[in-house]
Amino acid sequence: MNQKSTTAIVSDCGNLIIAYNTPYSSKEFFNSLNAKWSMKFKSWELPYTPENSIKIVSSGIFESIDEQINKQANEFQNILTNKKESQIKSLRTSYKHQLEWVKLIKKLNKCLFLGGVGTGKTKAAIESAIQFNATKILVVVPAPVMANFANQVKVHSTFSSVILKGTKTQRLEKLNDTTKNIYIINYDVLAMFELELISKKFEMVIFDEIHYLKNSDSKRSKSALKIAQFIPLRLGLTGTLTANGLEQAFHPAKVIDSQYFGTNEYSFKAKYMIFQRHVFGSKKFQKHVGYKNREDFKERLAKFSLTYTIDDVTDIPPATTSPIMIEPSKQLLLEYSKQIEYRQDNPSMSAIEFANNLQKICSNDESKVESLKHELEQLNGSKCVIWYKFTDTGLNLFKSLSDCGYQVSIYNGFNRDGLDEFKRENNQILISQMSMGIGWEIPECQFSFFYEFTSSKTENDQAKGRTRRLESDHAQKPVFYYYFLVNKTLDERIFNVIQKRNALNDDIEQFLKEYQKERGDRLQTD
Repeated sequence: MNQKSTTAIVSDCGNLIIAYNTPYSSKEFFNSLNAKWSMKFKSWELPYTPENSIKIVSSGIFESIDEQINKQANEFQNILTNKKESQIKSLRTSYKHQLEWVKLIKKLNKCLFLGGVGTGKTKAAIESAIQFNATKILVVVPAPVMANFANQVKVHSTFSSVILKGTKTQRLEKLNDTTKNIYIINYDVLAMFELELISKKFEMVIFDEIHYLKNSDSKRSKSALKIAQFIPLRLGLTGTLTANGLEQAFHPAKVIDSQYFGTNEYSFKAKYMIFQRHVFGSKKFQKHVGYKNREDFKERLAKFSLTYTIDDVTDIPPATTSPIMIEPSKQLLLEYSKQIEYRQDNPSMSAIEFANNLQKICSNDESKVESLKHELEQLNGSKCVIWYKFTDTGLNLFKSLSDCGYQVSIYNGFNRDGLDEFKRENNQILISQMSMGIGWEIPECQFSFFYEFTSSKTENDQAKGRTRRLESDHAQKPVFYYYFLVNKTLDERIFNVIQKRNALNDDIEQFLKEYQKERGDRLQTD
């Protein structure tokens, strides 16, 4: 090998590309690939992935390139330029906005479908795979959604799918079943099968509810990033990308395409987040107090995403959200004061435990229970869903309402008997936990009562989305969301936090829509 020629080779261990004798002017190129400089060997080192291989080959920097790098780049590129006729057929007609989503990924190969709950993102994702003629697709979803996604595949296409569940051996057997097109796995076991999924050489990956990757330090997020680097077509689906803050967009965006927000989370936070120095006892720390450079953030996000809400794509009557204010009983105020005093005397109690205790005091008080019963009486037999946060609250509500003569079903997120009973029978009330409000629907239900709720915008949006769907015989009826708030308690503060987070996301959503319109106008002009 000529020591003076610019050369790219694969390392002996087979997981790195090593670049020798590169000019100083190429430093920016390697930094964009998140490469590391080795002082010992005077070379750049970067992961040996198909995407990096393509960039090395197309850079024009190298006089000599390892054959393995050329081969990997060609295989990856062939998937993107695949012109074969698809044998897979679509079974249902797509809505206009779903076709716009498909156009976006056909143009970019890697993007985000940002759609509110019930807008048909799954259908658009399946249609995208058909349009790409992909025959080997990885779908990553939350565990409660696995069966629903498989059902959607069956309803909308002639793809064959398999759910990777069971023991590790059983999951590997299903992964090695070459008769299937779509392999559905849940986020919780992604790290366990990282190497096997990489070796499968998928053509496309779909991350449903990609906000599950918001924590870059989690095992699932690290594995998702590694796996995605070996898959040329990448699609993320979510309606709550920035539900609880702009910072939650960083890692999902990095998994899909790092060119928009970079690869360094510290740099991302320094650019978009405002921190203030705080002192607590002997500890000093930086507290997040706001955001900056919002316009830049929105512009970058808009370049590889399209957003739609249920109101954008249907003529469903608008949903109504209303608080129901409850005056606290004397007993509640007494218990509340005792809990606050106890926290002051026991500062080691965590903030989460303290907040949970305050919420439970409100939920267990007769004033809140009686308020719920009063509202149920006004429904005159109409179906409703009651949301709760704590398991004990759900059991207490089930017993209390059943004792009052109501037909009550309870859904725990996994056993669907209660859900099916509610949908099939004349049961008026369904009780479900907030954290389980995903992967199912009850469009026949107009009324949602948030007896307990969390500050998570994601959980609130998912819960609301169970009753408001794009394709439903019941969808033309208005829906109502009622939040039960005990006056001057933590209930009110949590509700206000949700409203503030809604305002932040509404601002981003509105910008994205304006950007989409401008982009569409430019395309029509061109």
